[in-house]
This record gives sequence, C-alpha cells and structure tokens, in this order.
Amino acid sequence: MDDTLDTYDFAAPSQIRFGAGRIDEIGQVAALWGRRAWIVGGGRSLERSGARGRIEASLAAAGLESRVVARSGGEPTVDQLVAALAGIVGD
Repeated sequence: MDDTLDTYDFAAPSQIRFGAGRIDEIGQVAALWGRRAWIVGGGRSLERSGARGRIEASLAAAGLESRVVARSGGEPTVDQLVAALAGIVGD
C-alpha cells in the first residue's frame, strides 16, 4: 500500500436528476445540503450555454448564495479544486 496518496471523503447526493429543464430544480436540491453553493463550470461552456444564469437564478430562488469558484476544460481535478478552495477559505 502506498502511504503517499492523499486521503479524502466524497459525498454524493442519493438522487441524480436527468432530463430537459431539470437544471431549474438545482436550487431546491442544493438547499437540502446547505445555504451556499460553489459552482464548478466548464472553461467557457457555463456562460455560452446560458446555464450559469439559470443555475444562479434557481439557487437564488431557493435562498442560496452562490459563486463560481473554479473552471475546468474537463472533469475537475483534485488539484484544481484544492486551488479553488484555497482562494475561498474564510468566506
């Protein structure tokens, strides 16, 4: 066993929703987990697709504070998330 690997916990929702228009439900789902939402989006796709506005509107309607904390050209890496978290510690 390699003891040099970092350890971490990963929590995933018990329900994953798919289908057209479901993005508008994100606020009600996220509200079950807390009062703030950190958004990790694509390099440019979040804005180009119009998803950012819909996500932020849904989160706001559910009373959640939100902000984009990281962007990634593919699946976010642990290093990208660590860097994003380093920039928001203390919020």
